[in-house]
Amino acid sequence: MFTKGDQVSFSCSDLGPACACPVLLTQPDNWVHLASSSGLSAKNCPTSTCDILGRRARHAAGAEPKRRRLSSSSIRELVRLARPELALLSAGGAALVIGTGTQLAIPVGFGRLVDMTAKEVLDRAQSPALSIPHLSDVMQSEWIPSSLESLSLAIGGLFLVGAVANVARVQLFSVASARLVQRLRQRLFGKLLRQPISYFDSHRSGDLVTRLSNDVLVMGDALTGDSLASGARNALQLVGTLAIMTYISPQLSSVLIGIGPAIAVSGFFYGRYVKRISRSAQESLGAASATAEERLSLIRTVKAFAREDFEAEKYAERVHEVYRWNIKAATANSLFSGGTNLVGNASLLAVLGYGSFLVKQGLLSAGDLTSFILYTFNFGISIIGLSKFYGDFMRGYGASDRVMNLLNQSTSETELSGGVIPSSIEGEIVFSNVVFRYPSRPTKIILDGISMAIKPQSIMALVGHSGCGKSTIAALLLKLYNVTSGVITLDGTSLDQIDTHWLRENIGIVSQEPDLFHGTIEENIRYGSLTASRDDIVDSAKAANAHEFINGFPDGYATSIGQGGVDLSGGQKQRLAIARAILKNPRLLILDEATSALDSRSERLINEALNRVMATRTTIVIAHRVSTFQTAHQIVLLRDGRVLAIAPHTTLLHDTTEAGDYYH
Repeated sequence: MFTKGDQVSFSCSDLGPACACPVLLTQPDNWVHLASSSGLSAKNCPTSTCDILGRRARHAAGAEPKRRRLSSSSIRELVRLARPELALLSAGGAALVIGTGTQLAIPVGFGRLVDMTAKEVLDRAQSPALSIPHLSDVMQSEWIPSSLESLSLAIGGLFLVGAVANVARVQLFSVASARLVQRLRQRLFGKLLRQPISYFDSHRSGDLVTRLSNDVLVMGDALTGDSLASGARNALQLVGTLAIMTYISPQLSSVLIGIGPAIAVSGFFYGRYVKRISRSAQESLGAASATAEERLSLIRTVKAFAREDFEAEKYAERVHEVYRWNIKAATANSLFSGGTNLVGNASLLAVLGYGSFLVKQGLLSAGDLTSFILYTFNFGISIIGLSKFYGDFMRGYGASDRVMNLLNQSTSETELSGGVIPSSIEGEIVFSNVVFRYPSRPTKIILDGISMAIKPQSIMALVGHSGCGKSTIAALLLKLYNVTSGVITLDGTSLDQIDTHWLRENIGIVSQEPDLFHGTIEENIRYGSLTASRDDIVDSAKAANAHEFINGFPDGYATSIGQGGVDLSGGQKQRLAIARAILKNPRLLILDEATSALDSRSERLINEALNRVMATRTTIVIAHRVSTFQTAHQIVLLRDGRVLAIAPHTTLLHDTTEAGDYYH
């Protein structure tokens, strides 16, 4: 995101004649100052212009597209995601229809049972052998006809069929939901891995993890889970209930038909409100997760500064924001549920009163009234269930917004495969007038016209103060970013044309603080080549001077190193990183301050290993220590993103010019 004071350059043909528009965001309402030939004044920049610039700024920084409104195309997009589960959903739908059908038939059976029982009781009560006081005895006698027993058995059978159908429905929809969630998480994680580094520069990992876990789960349940099944069942039950109620008594049905639309309309607005609240809650949860993930990953720094209470308070603020949104959602839910329950109870009371009147008038039987009352319960349950489903669906849609924004994120050109795959690598690297700006800071020039050539199987050292662009050059070689202008070639072929996956497979990198994964030593070394044998791993460890200390652990290569290699010393982690790079067997090697944080003994061991590795590879060394780069064939002296000099160590050491002074 761009904030107050950031300056952004664009070529805005949308604003009229093509021009470069330096933009300074100076106002909280996103008004901007423009200085261009477009003739737009500083004070009167229209909102549309700000929108154009804002969209381009967000796109340049790898930000996400604007939020979408609920539309038929959006719903079709969500349905398309659930299409692979069509067989499960169809079977679940069949079970749903059967279960709903039994639910609709049961009240009719009860009503018929009441009418048959009442008729038989009244017939027997009028017998000369019996009088009305014996009515309760008559109802419990063995003389009750078998037709009642048959009807009771039929109702019991409906209960059984309905129970089996409901079990099948829940199981089938739950499996479909679980499969959708699994597939979505796999796709989402794969999409994340293929985003450019600039995307991660502007997104916190904790928020992305929340999308992978919580958002996908909420979305899956709304699309294919029990929430969807309940919504479909309630819709089918509502239609069937209204049809049967109208058939039983149009007069009584008119009492309920009036309240249905009112509840439906209130449910619609409730659902829209819940969607907005849900999205805000999900974003707050993502921010809280990001805070927790970042602080826990830097727990040593937190403890070193005794900032446990400070961080706990900061996390509490994030969690309170989640709590605040959840309370709003709970308040809306309680008010809506309470209101619908009140309306439902009032409707039931009206049905009882009016129905009793119709029974007295002989316009309705007691059994029909019983059935109608049971259907009234079904009607209320269906209305409330549909409203709840709408709220759940809108929560799922709110979560899907965040998921779909990522799934629809375009893959950067730096991450696309399908380019040229050279048959071999000599290792000649040439930078020709390379200019680079980070997408998140488009006005700050990091590399300004860099030109240099690295011969095959030679060692070139990049030397300069922090911030001069040394590590950026390494990032450009890995195609983590595209150059702003200029060209980088490998053996005469532009990196833009070379297949990204192939290029990275042929580059090894060892950084100052190597990134190790939670797992065993063997798993971390094998990361360099997933098809390597155990002997290959051991040979790589020996070449990196790591085999001896690995065997010193009780579990050897099966030793778990903790998150980030926390159980290892700095030198041990560095040697594992070198072993990983050796196992990869790259043709190009980048050493980014590989020994700057080590003691002299560890540095000696690592330099011995590195010298063996560098002998047959084109190597770029980024370093501050003279002992690290003095053996390089050429040293590139960098200052403020420019090349100050290119020469061997001895030449620069005796240089009396500005470059020599800077080198000293």
